[in-house]
Amino acid sequence: MLTLRTHTLAHPLSLMDDVRRQLDWFFGADPFTAVLPDRSTAAPRFMARRTEEGLQVQADLPGVLPEHLSIQVENGVVRIRGERAHELAEGYKAVRRERVAGRFERSFNLPEGLDGEHAEAELANGVLTLRFPLLPERKPRVIDVKVA
Repeated sequence: MLTLRTHTLAHPLSLMDDVRRQLDWFFGADPFTAVLPDRSTAAPRFMARRTEEGLQVQADLPGVLPEHLSIQVENGVVRIRGERAHELAEGYKAVRRERVAGRFERSFNLPEGLDGEHAEAELANGVLTLRFPLLPERKPRVIDVKVA
């Protein structure tokens, strides 16, 4: 089971938003409002899926530069830290701001049977893709049948 945790370093009340979101989910919140993006946190939204090769995790990170991103795997915990900055050209003033900026941290436990040591990360078109291969002993082994 993949359990995601969010820590937004720029918003001290974001923990309350997380609790509210989880309670809404648990008690069956209105499906039309439950799918609206939460603008209170800079933390990215994730999608994880099993593949034949292992696990693929994707995160929406528009506007995040690779140099503002840190990914660590330690003791089976994957920790993703980053910062999304507000960039405004000199001489301009924002009249409306819906983009969320700030530092964020997301972490999750790596399910058993996956190799965190040989994980790969790619950032393309604002989407971070992490690939965690299966451990060699977990991969299906094909046995060739010899003719006697």
